Amino acid sequence: MSVHSIFTVFCLTLAIFISSPAASYALSGGTGTKGFSYLMEEDGSGRELHPIQEKHKLYNETWLQNLLRTKPEILPIADINPDYWPMIPIGYEVSTDTGRIDNLFISHSGRVILVETKLWENPESKRVVVAQAIDYASSLSAWTYDDLNAAAKKYLKKYEKAESDLADWVEKKLGALEGGKASFIEKVTENLRAGNFLTVVVSDKIRAPVFKMTDYLNEY
Repeated sequence: MSVHSIFTVFCLTLAIFISSPAASYALSGGTGTKGFSYLMEEDGSGRELHPIQEKHKLYNETWLQNLLRTKPEILPIADINPDYWPMIPIGYEVSTDTGRIDNLFISHSGRVILVETKLWENPESKRVVVAQAIDYASSLSAWTYDDLNAAAKKYLKKYEKAESDLADWVEKKLGALEGGKASFIEKVTENLRAGNFLTVVVSDKIRAPVFKMTDYLNEY
């Protein structure tokens, strides 16, 4: 299991810098001045971006979860590990025996991505979030393909208004499966059994202890 923390920056324009190919960063001139973020458009125009103050509480974790569910390309998964990209959402608030996984995705190659969202104001955004991520991955490793397929079907019926098998949906959204449906099912089964997951913590700010813990886990 690989655990990663993603620091997202929310601005008035709802831009998320980690995935915006058009985002450009510039430093204001002069000595002792602070840098600012600038969004550059393709036509050469642009505007300075201003972060939203935490005290305003304009957005919550439900908003963030739905944003990731509907805009999975926001997550820089290909940069973290290209084996997990491209991917599509197959679960939202997925129930396990240790709690609910905020967002669940699957890649074209049958690899599972777990996403846990924690905004800075949530006290669980400290060390607890890492323990939760491990718990969810541990629970998921006990699943069979049929379990994952059932969760995906539930998600697809509610959010995509589709009655579809997991493998068929992946093929429909991401293209022909290498080796066919049987091979995909076998790969997913192997990845579940081996715990080959990418676990991602997404927040507006990441506390230093979380970075240290994820680095330690990934090293050992």
